[in-house]
Amino acid sequence: MKNDLSIPVGIDAFDLVALVTKGERSDLTEKSSIVNTPGWDSLAQLDIMMYLEDHYGVEITEESIEKFSSLSAVMDIMTKGV
Repeated sequence: MKNDLSIPVGIDAFDLVALVTKGERSDLTEKSSIVNTPGWDSLAQLDIMMYLEDHYGVEITEESIEKFSSLSAVMDIMTKGV
């Protein structure tokens, strides 16, 4: 599965979520999630998951999609690894 976004390698979690949700980094907090962030819909979630799969070895499963649906969880995987 390939996304249409050109997501740069090495960006942080805030920039990743801002890019895929087409939002502003400054509007995000560690509590941002698919539930409370405009633009973070199921398609944005898949873009985030594809990035995590490509760059951090996260397997896209129903469980991982649910697990990584908050900015704090995305930050954890990007800083601590799988």
